[in-house]
Amino acid sequence: MIGLAVMAAIIVLSPPRMVYDEVYYVPFARDVYEDGIASALQNSTTITTGPGHGIFYAVLYPLTQNTMPLTRVLGMLAFMVGLFFLGRVVKMEGPPGWLVLSALGIPSVWLFGGLALTEPVAITLLAIALWVLVRKPVTVGSTSTTAAWLVLAGLLSGAAIITRQPMLVFVPGMVLLAWMHTRNLWLCALFICVTVVLPVQLFTAWGGLTSPSIRVVTEGLRWVSLPLAFAHLGLGLLFIAPYYFLSISWRWHSLALTAGMLINSVVFKIEYLPFYRLIHSVLGDSAMHAYGLVCGGIMVGSAASVLVCATLHLRKHRGNLRYLSYTLGCFLFALTAMKITHQFSSRYVIAALPMILLVGIHHYRAGAVAFIFSATGIAVGSVQLLAHYWYS
Repeated sequence: MIGLAVMAAIIVLSPPRMVYDEVYYVPFARDVYEDGIASALQNSTTITTGPGHGIFYAVLYPLTQNTMPLTRVLGMLAFMVGLFFLGRVVKMEGPPGWLVLSALGIPSVWLFGGLALTEPVAITLLAIALWVLVRKPVTVGSTSTTAAWLVLAGLLSGAAIITRQPMLVFVPGMVLLAWMHTRNLWLCALFICVTVVLPVQLFTAWGGLTSPSIRVVTEGLRWVSLPLAFAHLGLGLLFIAPYYFLSISWRWHSLALTAGMLINSVVFKIEYLPFYRLIHSVLGDSAMHAYGLVCGGIMVGSAASVLVCATLHLRKHRGNLRYLSYTLGCFLFALTAMKITHQFSSRYVIAALPMILLVGIHHYRAGAVAFIFSATGIAVGSVQLLAHYWYS
């Protein structure tokens, strides 16, 4: 709750100007409000996502006029609604619903909550869809009642997809959830058909998964993003549930890290340069190549460690289809990072927050270790958000 209060205070006191990617996404809401969705999409040359976020902020436009920080405050409230429904899903899994607040321990989540971007809208829609899928009327209701709830879940899932296209990869896991609760192939087929109605219309109009006007930034594959994505996925799990990793023998982690660094130095040769300006001021140009290779090797090793842990945990939880569907969602979402060919950002991966959280709660242990990781994540996240407000 302290983290939530800190986030709210930072947002309320944030600067009255658009920052970071807000300058691309927020004006789109005005275009949707004034010209309609079709015209706004046709004329947009700045956004790589679908119109879902634009519709959401366009509905609020008469109130906000796209002014800051009011637009951010309402975006945060929408995100809190998403966390509320995720909390209901968490409670159905067994742990207390308040564990959903552990999501604030992931630094990148502070960008979702604090900036008027696409992720809060998509995450909220997906969270409500998940809640609809696992609630009792779906699991024990009559066929007609179940079908009605699945239609609602499908519409919400489709809306999430046209808000952020990578959400499309969550469909297999959600179909698995639908099958687990209904054991009815026709109802699962109904869910799939309803889910793809909105995305198919959008993608057909575009002739692809992104708008033709900006397709140049999403052409091809960027393999270097893959280990970075899995490493950041691991960081998300680490901040939520440290024992996802700590419950596995240190020998596995040592082997994965060593193998990752060796493979990177010989095969991938990925260079990763965190804290570039600071390190460059200390080491100079001559050492930056070696620094990048070492950090790249650590990221590849971390990605390998995530894969090892996931394999061992899936073996332990075999037979738990919900756990399998959540893990499947996380991994498929991480794979979408290969299409991020212009610039990698950790928030692209942590947009899988609902699935990351639902995996992490199975490994959460209250205590000093969890508190330290959560407090560290909140501190880093708040500094990161402040930096985006005042120095971007």
